Amino acid sequence: MADFFIKRPVFSIAVALIILLIGGISIPTLPLAQFPDIAPKQVNVTANFNGASSATVEDGVTSIIEREINGVQGVRAISSSSSNDGTSSISVTFDASRNQDIAAVDVQNRVSVAEPRLPADVTRTGITVAKQSGSLLLGFGLFSENDEYDS
Repeated sequence: MADFFIKRPVFSIAVALIILLIGGISIPTLPLAQFPDIAPKQVNVTANFNGASSATVEDGVTSIIEREINGVQGVRAISSSSSNDGTSSISVTFDASRNQDIAAVDVQNRVSVAEPRLPADVTRTGITVAKQSGSLLLGFGLFSENDEYDS
C-alpha cells in the first residue's frame, strides 16, 4: 500500500490536502464540551469598608474572612489585597477538579459565618462572592530586537 502512494506523489499530496481541508472545516463544528477545562477555578470575595485605611481593612475585614475561608475543601491558594479606599479583595483558587458552583457556595457559607465579626459598615454595604470566569493560563509575546519585522 505504501508503494502506491510513494509512486504517485501528486495523488498523495491531493489526499493529504483533502484530509487537511476536511479537518479545518470540522474544527468550528466541534462542541466546546470536548475540550478539557484546565484553567484553575477561582472565587472572588469583595468587601467595602468606607473611610478605612488599608491597615484597618486588613486587620478588621480581610484577615477575618481569610481565616474563615481557609478551611474550605479543595483550596489551592488564597491571595488578598486591602486598599486605602476601603476595599478588601480576596481571590480563592481551587483545584481544577473542583466544581466551581459548589466552591462558590462553600465560600459564601464561610463568609456568612464570618459576617457577625466584621464591622457594621462592612455588613451594611454587603460582601460580594462571585465566581471568576476562566483566565489565561499562558500568554506569549514575540518581538524582534532589531525591528527587522513589522507588527
